[in-house]
Amino acid sequence: MKIPIVSESPQTKISWRTKEIEGYSNLYLIHPLSARLTSLFARRGWHPNQVSALGLLSAFAAAVCFYHYQTLLMPILGFAFLLGWHVFDGADGQLARLTNQTSEVGKIVDGICDHAGYGMVYVSLALAIQPLYGPWIWVLAIAAGVSHLIQASALEFHRDNYDCWVHSQLGKCVPALDELKKKSGESYGPFKSLSLLYLFYVQLQYRFAEADQYVLQQEPCMRDHPNRRRLADQYKLRALSTVRKWNALSANKRTLAIALCCIIKLPVLFFVYEVFLLNIVLWWLRRRQRRTNAELRRAIVKSC
Repeated sequence: MKIPIVSESPQTKISWRTKEIEGYSNLYLIHPLSARLTSLFARRGWHPNQVSALGLLSAFAAAVCFYHYQTLLMPILGFAFLLGWHVFDGADGQLARLTNQTSEVGKIVDGICDHAGYGMVYVSLALAIQPLYGPWIWVLAIAAGVSHLIQASALEFHRDNYDCWVHSQLGKCVPALDELKKKSGESYGPFKSLSLLYLFYVQLQYRFAEADQYVLQQEPCMRDHPNRRRLADQYKLRALSTVRKWNALSANKRTLAIALCCIIKLPVLFFVYEVFLLNIVLWWLRRRQRRTNAELRRAIVKSC
């Protein structure tokens, strides 16, 4: 049975991400491919979870290829499969919005699939190079995985916050911790585990994204404010440059780094890149974000 879709054609209703904060690879390669696949999946009545499963299969294939990194063709194939995972990852969210199947649970499942995909690649790399470096390589691999989780959560926090403030995408607004804790306490069964996992992730965002509590608390109050549009423009003026810089921690750059390190037969360099270089970038971005937050607080006070 086909999933009901609104009368607009799939191609015209597909929800694109905010263009001004996207990198070139997303704008001109991954998102256009995701949009084409979304139209196809919608016509055939696919569920977004089926697309997420395809993404995981693609990530697993990439992990197998990177495990055999010493053969030149395999890292290239691994890069292609990880690129496919990015495309499916974009398509499942677009399909959910297109077919009105968005939900908090779906958002959590999508996030789990995202991190599980990279997790498989990290495990495969550690298994492949353990004979060279011994069991201590797992310390570096785990540190890389934890670093990835922290960095990705911070990046997502600022991208979502930008969409919430500037484009009034209320589904992107980062939830208040008190509200989320209340929901977690009221949930039960398998949803209890998912809600607690989501609570942990949002707490991670608040901890490492240099979240400004004052700015976050003002957003709900500003939705019906007469100066809402003016404030959104002020937010864009002050935050856009910083949000773009947070893209230094994007998944696309990790994918390229993994492939390059495997091609030169030094996958251990990727773990070093993740743990040391990207965490230095995170530290610098947090310092810059503090200045941006101060500017946003002044803009909010002035607009009110």
